[in-house]
Amino acid sequence: MQKSIKPATDKVELLFRALGHLQRAGHINWLYEFADSDLAVDLEVERCRWLVFAYGFELRFVDAAFGPSGVGLGPDVGPTPEDVAAHPLWANAMSGAPGIDSDRIPVLQIWVRRFLRSLAAAEEQFTIPVPVQIAMKRGPDGMIRSLPAGDTESVFFGAIAERLKMDRYASCQTEGCGRLFAQRRKDQIYCSKRCQNRASAARFRRKQRKRSTRRGATAKT
Repeated sequence: MQKSIKPATDKVELLFRALGHLQRAGHINWLYEFADSDLAVDLEVERCRWLVFAYGFELRFVDAAFGPSGVGLGPDVGPTPEDVAAHPLWANAMSGAPGIDSDRIPVLQIWVRRFLRSLAAAEEQFTIPVPVQIAMKRGPDGMIRSLPAGDTESVFFGAIAERLKMDRYASCQTEGCGRLFAQRRKDQIYCSKRCQNRASAARFRRKQRKRSTRRGATAKT
């Protein structure tokens, strides 16, 4: 007979799925995906609730509980679900998880869309629409770290603000895109390989049109 899973363990598994997705997608791509999620399906709303919680949870609690090297999944790269269930700090945080109502998800989506658009436009400024609490802590290495605190929404936006300070950003130069992305090199102007290929194809078509126009003009003369 199969053992039933305790509710707390269910929560841990949901959290780990959300954390794994965040790590695979990457910070900015995850925000775009969250903003564009189709909430017509109830399961997607529940998934988004856990994604919002996980986004702030990773930054707020992984470092505090297991140190900066603890971010990751599996025994070789970070805490396992069993570690989470056993650690008092995580267990306490998980007691009220995900801590956000379903009807708040569409509101957060609108805010994240506006936020990404304003940052991509560069000249615009975005004001975080909820009070954000920040906790300060001195670690064993003597360094003082700031971590988002408060309820799930405060931690979510605080985590966005903290993560944005970790990279340099630019807007994709492919026509029709304009998406914000983290630059890996100063000369990087496209958000993805797909957009780079689209831009190359567009340049090729423009050259072809110019050649055709020149040939037509030469034939007339």
